Amino acid sequence: MQNKNITILKDLYKPNEPEQFELEEVLNCIQQPNEINGQLTEYQKLFAKYGKDNERTVAAKNNLPCINFSGTFHGNVVNDDFAQSSGIFLVDIDNVDPASTKDKLAKLPYTVFAFTSPSGNGVKAGIRIDPTLITNDQDFKRMYQCIEPWLATLDITIDPACKDVRRLCFISHDPDMYINYEAEPIDYNALHATPIQEPPLAVKSIINAHTSTLMPATSHSKAYCDKVINDELDTLKSTPEGDRNNQFNKTCFSLFSLADQANHIDHNNLHVQLVEAGLGIGLNENEINATIKSAYAAREKSSRCQQNNESFNRKPTEKQTNKSDQLSRFSLNGKAKEMKEKMLNDVFVLGNVALLGQITVIYASHGIGKTLLVLKMLIDSITAGKIKGEDAYYLNCDDNQRGLITKLELAEKYGFHMLADNHQGFKSSMMSETLQSVIDSDNAHGKIIILDTLKKFTDLMNKKDSSEFMKILRSFVSHGGTAIVLAHVNKHRQDNGKLSYAGTTDVADDSDCFYVIDVVDDGKESGTKTVMFENRKNRGDVVDSVSYSFMASSEVDYLDKLNSVTVIGEEELAQQKLYKDRMAGLAIFEEVYPVIRSIIASGVHIKGEIIKRAMTETGESRRNIEQCLEYGTGKPSNYWQKRQGDKNAQLYHLHTDYRTTGS
Repeated sequence: MQNKNITILKDLYKPNEPEQFELEEVLNCIQQPNEINGQLTEYQKLFAKYGKDNERTVAAKNNLPCINFSGTFHGNVVNDDFAQSSGIFLVDIDNVDPASTKDKLAKLPYTVFAFTSPSGNGVKAGIRIDPTLITNDQDFKRMYQCIEPWLATLDITIDPACKDVRRLCFISHDPDMYINYEAEPIDYNALHATPIQEPPLAVKSIINAHTSTLMPATSHSKAYCDKVINDELDTLKSTPEGDRNNQFNKTCFSLFSLADQANHIDHNNLHVQLVEAGLGIGLNENEINATIKSAYAAREKSSRCQQNNESFNRKPTEKQTNKSDQLSRFSLNGKAKEMKEKMLNDVFVLGNVALLGQITVIYASHGIGKTLLVLKMLIDSITAGKIKGEDAYYLNCDDNQRGLITKLELAEKYGFHMLADNHQGFKSSMMSETLQSVIDSDNAHGKIIILDTLKKFTDLMNKKDSSEFMKILRSFVSHGGTAIVLAHVNKHRQDNGKLSYAGTTDVADDSDCFYVIDVVDDGKESGTKTVMFENRKNRGDVVDSVSYSFMASSEVDYLDKLNSVTVIGEEELAQQKLYKDRMAGLAIFEEVYPVIRSIIASGVHIKGEIIKRAMTETGESRRNIEQCLEYGTGKPSNYWQKRQGDKNAQLYHLHTDYRTTGS
């Protein structure tokens, strides 16, 4: 290990000027008590005097030389330029007692080194890994997904930034650092095959004996096993030429290891799936069978498989820090600059109703055209260059086969992704787990998901389920994603005539913005349906309301209907909104209108007298009678007409075609 090449940057702001050094040379510089870097001394003085967040302290820290223990790079020290792994995975452990943490790490057979961080309140440690498993940043992130939960079982929490292969750490000084160049590579395949899903637990006897600290397998659900298999096969399909043999070997080993831990996986069926996958990426049959046979045999050598489950006596971890420290380790302080760089600009994803980086919910009744409108707005944003098609994922889980095919053709034409329930291994029930995986792998940034419809992904009548699902969406958005959610309204209107959302309040409460779509003109007479988006909650410069019209006939081709979608102007919108309000009023007071018509027909025309008699005969309030008079004037009802009389009196007369009952 001591001869492995790693990378040094003398200037943090010059990632294009890396230098290569051997591991032993760098660790000696950190350990030698008489060779303290002058810049490090200055930083430690400022840290002790002013604290870590002071401008002078931060500036001094950023002047320190940086080390990348991951390996070497082609040119710039960035994820995409990674060249060769050193066989070291650096972990950064903050806000801990360095001495006890180094002692804990020294008991692991996989620890190459552990030293105190420059600030004196953390530890940097190198875990030995198989360098052949790391060829790019995605491989490194997969390694992080295994190491992070494993270390959590030892009550060791590492900085999430460790998942990047370009991860740098500043030079430090620790004469008491731990070094073991004979450290064993960690068993990645055992870790990967059985992810740790339980609360952090420690096994002291295992640690002290310097044997494997992997937790024994519990049982895995069939859904979990299906997802792991699909993910592995998808990874294999997307592997570039040149890495396919290596990835096929990893996939075979991982899946056979998983099969040993679960009762839901049929080995013969798995064998068939692997053969088909291998042929699909261009491997020949002899290579495939030899690799599968080798992987099947090799998994028995995994330290995971050799463990006797009865030897694991799980005990709750003894806390090493006080309650204050437990909160401090989750603090975001120091991450503002990084988060600001990743913050999404206020770019509209859909028309003027949905912004990047938000959860936007669109409620509408069934068949109103919400999918049509959302697809049209999405396509317009892609063609206008506001968003990239490849970043958008439309989850179409409420459609028939014909509808799915039509929309899939649109997705293929405009470059966005189309997913559907029970196709390509995807299930709507996997959504929470899938999103969490996207978040954990730091792939949420810039991604746009459209859920059609929400009821397929969570139980909207169950407060706990809907709340938990919205928490996942919130986490996805806080990591740079965007969520557009389509949902349904209640069948019955509120007392004010407006539509209300179906389900518990959690979805609306936990969204950034939500709209309700209502029909202004159903198009039965005009042939053109008009609907209005009404904003009920917003964060950002979204419109309060906007209307769209499109061809209403069910006989019209879907693409023709899509192309007919038009935004309604403000003046026309005002007229249509008035029309809509009157329609709502007509529905509410349908039993009052005949009474008012009869009063007017009897010869009472002055507004005040009409109101008094109508209040007496119906028991309605003055306000309601006034609204009835307003709604019944002009379209869509045309029950009566209003004119100005003497001394500004408001007079109401029935249209000539009205006849009282019995006349």
